Amino acid sequence: MTQEQSLQDIIPQISMLGLALAQAQAHSNRDITMGYIGRAVLAAQQQGISSAYLEEVYQKTFPGSPLPIALSDEAYAELLKRQQSGNS
Repeated sequence: MTQEQSLQDIIPQISMLGLALAQAQAHSNRDITMGYIGRAVLAAQQQGISSAYLEEVYQKTFPGSPLPIALSDEAYAELLKRQQSGNS
């Protein structure tokens, strides 16, 4: 087997594994899984690389669901603070 043939076999297997892991994790905690895949999409876009595979995994894992809006740690802390003060 040549290195090129090996890569041709490995890349689809890694893709299938990534999808399977995302789906398994989604059964355990849907919201956290959505957030992590959403963060990965945003990170790829910010780095100027394609997020197409990540978006495909997201859509296959959460059909019809929009990508979550990613917040910085600071923005998330502020959102939590506002929500908690509104519940008091």
